[in-house]
Amino acid sequence: ELVRDGKAVIGHNRKKTYGEINDENAHPFVVNGEFAMVHNGTLRNHDKLAKTNVDSEALAIHLHKAFEDDNDTAAIEKALGEVEGAYAVAMYDQRVNKVRLLRNDERPLCYVQCNNAWFFASEAASLWWIMSRNGYDQKDWETKWLAPHTLIEFDLDLDSVVERKLTVKKYTPPSNTANTSG
Repeated sequence: ELVRDGKAVIGHNRKKTYGEINDENAHPFVVNGEFAMVHNGTLRNHDKLAKTNVDSEALAIHLHKAFEDDNDTAAIEKALGEVEGAYAVAMYDQRVNKVRLLRNDERPLCYVQCNNAWFFASEAASLWWIMSRNGYDQKDWETKWLAPHTLIEFDLDLDSVVERKLTVKKYTPPSNTANTSG
């Protein structure tokens, strides 16, 4: 069994970009006690995603809404199109008992599968350090890089892993120019 008898452990180490340094602004960000997310990157429009001082928290709130129906790929793609800036995220959604990985083209995200376990990190050096700290020899694993806008979902109930390629369309606000011809 791949993950059924295991645990999902998601850690995070990140330099502050927005908000004060305190426990309230620290990762992971949890929405409604059912959706947890860590984020590497910096968003330029976090204030348009949710009313919060921290860009990662705004992204967590935004993605929590997008994944309300995790089969609604169009809603997820639309929500990602509204995000301006860099992101590599790991999420746990208790509503469907899934761990998800997702990134755009501005941040890397790599992962390794070995011995019935998955390890992932947004920086390869961190992943290699984690692997070596857990007794794995580099000859025993192959590092894979998650392609931009590819969603990997670890379904902890079904003991399965699914990859979905997303087509993210950048949000273009409607034009406010009045038609003056005539």
